[in-house]
Amino acid sequence: TLVEPKIVCHETSTANGAYAIFGGAIVLEGGTIDTNNRQGHGVDASYGGHVYCNGTKIHTGGQNSGALATDFQGGYITVRNIEAVTEFPGSPGIYTAGKSIISAYHSTFVSKGCEAVMVAHSLGHTYLYDCDLTGTVGLNTHNSMSPEYSYIHMFGGSLSSTQGSILCAEDGKAVMNLDHVCFGSVADGNMAFAKAGGRLVANLSAMNITGNTHREKTSYLEVNLRGTRLSGAVNATRLSLDKASHWTVTDDSTV
Repeated sequence: TLVEPKIVCHETSTANGAYAIFGGAIVLEGGTIDTNNRQGHGVDASYGGHVYCNGTKIHTGGQNSGALATDFQGGYITVRNIEAVTEFPGSPGIYTAGKSIISAYHSTFVSKGCEAVMVAHSLGHTYLYDCDLTGTVGLNTHNSMSPEYSYIHMFGGSLSSTQGSILCAEDGKAVMNLDHVCFGSVADGNMAFAKAGGRLVANLSAMNITGNTHREKTSYLEVNLRGTRLSGAVNATRLSLDKASHWTVTDDSTV
């Protein structure tokens, strides 16, 4: 347990700020983590490690350096009231790999060169409660190595993209369940996009959304609206609406 620590990783290392492994546990109360090195995640958990952060500020300034990340054989990370900023490509705010669980409450993530959240491989779960996230893409998935899906559950909060879509599947498989989430800026106009063989199922509840959907021929995209208003064009998408939902068609669409 560390109270108000100042953790700095050497720029020539590949060190993580806080790294829990083989069932070990780390508790951070407040403090800062600053990594400016390659593969320097702010917080990392592997092989069943546990990390808990409350009120910690995390900054990564190197490539392949997520603010929160799980790695080989999975781990568990829970954060509350943190502020996280990542600077470079390959460095998402949250990277959930494999059979891991990452939960964030009332926190802010800004990813300047990467997606806000990336889920990889399969059977990982990411839970976001009243969090505000900004990335080149909002939520993304890649590198699925099995027929199983990864999962993102987001309740409240906001999502914005600076280069791509809000929701994306990039050669991975993900189910994204969003409830009462506010969509901010959508850089490419697509609120949901599947490419490179990716498969995305988006379940959207109690939301007001402006944006299009689109997928490449080798990919799959499914959008299910529950009490949600959508304004946009729907392209090559499996779409369902319940009686409390409404779709305003803004351009030619293929459903």
